Amino acid sequence: MREMLAGGEHGHSDGRDGRLRQAVPVKGGNSPWGRIDDCERVADGLYSVSTPSHGGYWVSRERVALMDPQYRDRKTFVGGDGIGGKWYEEDCDWAMVCICFPHLFPADALAAAEVTARHAGWED
Repeated sequence: MREMLAGGEHGHSDGRDGRLRQAVPVKGGNSPWGRIDDCERVADGLYSVSTPSHGGYWVSRERVALMDPQYRDRKTFVGGDGIGGKWYEEDCDWAMVCICFPHLFPADALAAAEVTARHAGWED
């Protein structure tokens, strides 16, 4: 299922310090885990990224605002906010994204995300 969020997305813009700053993740751009090798747009405001060492998801501020508050307001492993959005690493934090947007993940992912949330102590 394809979703559309209001506002639209921008590839990148120039930062005040002259460096190229990305508004959404792009191959060759930066992530909390280093240079992005692969980047896949899952839906508006949701990207899957991988680097040589790790990976995860980048979620736009607009999409983060749609998340259940118990996940939206939780600090992620990498500290959360990036330019224009929030990062969720692939080992545990991804489960927050999956639980909030299950229709964007494979059918069996939600069960794994719920187990991860229980083990992490996120669910009451």
